[in-house]
Amino acid sequence: MLGYLAERRERFGGTFRMARLETLTGDDCGAAITVATVTKDGLEYSWKAIEFYLLRDGRIASCWMLPFDAVAFDAIWS
Repeated sequence: MLGYLAERRERFGGTFRMARLETLTGDDCGAAITVATVTKDGLEYSWKAIEFYLLRDGRIASCWMLPFDAVAFDAIWS
């Protein structure tokens, strides 16, 4: 997970930011709604996503992210 975030920050010159809006937790799973922003070609873009986490021994074992607007999300990252 940390490698993924580092690669995202590097790709956009350190402008990638995430903020957690809501969190749901369970014994072996969790979910979070986040808003993220990047600056690309001098313009700032933002999106919201829900992230689902599978937890094992108190650590993230797997993560799936679903953006609220997949078309806009793909345009930002392409």
